[in-house]
Amino acid sequence: MRLRLTGLLAVALVAAPHGAHADFPALSRELSPEPRALPADTVYDLELQVVRHPGLESRLEAEASINWFARTLEGGSLDPDLGSGEIGGRAQVSVALNRVVLGADITQDGIEDVDSREYPSRFHVTGRFPEIGLSARAIAGMGEHQYAGTDVELEAARLRLLGPAQGTHFSLATFLRGRWLERADHTLWTTAASLVLGPLPGRLSGATAALTVEPDHVLHELPDTFAMVQVVWASGAEPAAEPSLPTHPGATSTFEIARRWYAYANYAFPLDDRQVGRITFGVGLRLGAPIGRGD
Repeated sequence: MRLRLTGLLAVALVAAPHGAHADFPALSRELSPEPRALPADTVYDLELQVVRHPGLESRLEAEASINWFARTLEGGSLDPDLGSGEIGGRAQVSVALNRVVLGADITQDGIEDVDSREYPSRFHVTGRFPEIGLSARAIAGMGEHQYAGTDVELEAARLRLLGPAQGTHFSLATFLRGRWLERADHTLWTTAASLVLGPLPGRLSGATAALTVEPDHVLHELPDTFAMVQVVWASGAEPAAEPSLPTHPGATSTFEIARRWYAYANYAFPLDDRQVGRITFGVGLRLGAPIGRGD
């Protein structure tokens, strides 16, 4: 499926673990930090006052998941044809150094290229500015044919709409992406807006549910549209190894690895006959460790 100029409207009902921000919406990715474009729990209210802002943290993270990808080849079909699916997966590593995050990831979504909107491999650099509720990311994507290109993304901090700041509440997250493909003669633009619900209380505190609507726009063509249902669960962070030992008397441990398991399912279905049904199930593990503290 060829990539197109996309204006993407994402309407999501999300309960992300610890109020974390999602990466730019994609079928192959779970709704969780990959890496955190903005610090977790950075939220503004309707008067644009900071509700929560924990500060920037220097952190090293790595994660990997194994996935089942499936899609139908029939335009307009809601059936993702699970029986013809394939095993794939994702892996990512990132290091946050105060305001700058460096990262790389790879995605294998099967021969049918189920998540054809995304690059098979990406290198990205992110600048984080929570004081103004904004992050900017530059991405170099590589793959076959028209997958190779360059993206520039902006992500705004969440805007709390309804509910208590420290409890379950609705908030709005917005994104903008420009894409320049090697074999395309025009710029691809994508926007995304997510209506967020979370964090969920009690036993559901690690769960995420999302409904996304995405109309694609190509210059001089009518938009084609699909919707996406997303469900994510993540365990609480737990130590994966003993903290590093003090190097001298009176010193404290400075490096502790945290482990988090997660599972997710994303189902994209067409709202016109130019899109197709697609689905993925994934189970993964994320490791992370602080390496310092920013401002």
